[in-house]
Amino acid sequence: MLLVAGLVDPLAAVLMLAASLLIALGFAAVGMAVTTFMTRFQQLDWLMVLMLPMFLFSATLFPIEVYPELAQRLIQVLPLWHGVELMRHIAFWDFGPMSLVHVGYYLAMIGVGLTVTTYRMQKLFLR
Repeated sequence: MLLVAGLVDPLAAVLMLAASLLIALGFAAVGMAVTTFMTRFQQLDWLMVLMLPMFLFSATLFPIEVYPELAQRLIQVLPLWHGVELMRHIAFWDFGPMSLVHVGYYLAMIGVGLTVTTYRMQKLFLR
């Protein structure tokens, strides 16, 4: 949609697609790791308790500057904020050291998530 509306150029759209796959894999890896600790399907509701505030306070709806300083620091730890900022950097061609921090954050999420998932799956199924 951004490309059709003329808001980003084609190369940025391709990079944003690749970045969205990186972000999705990061969330999927951590989500899989978390679900290996759940014993009942009702516990999946707990994920929504975490996801909804993360969405509301990820600086997608309001600029991060409207929040108090302590809230800003907390928001900047959340994974969705890193995804939003990475997409903004790509859309506006505003790359810098923080762009690498955002990518590294998701690579760490993927590594930790897949490692925990692999360990837990082996423990659960290879008894």
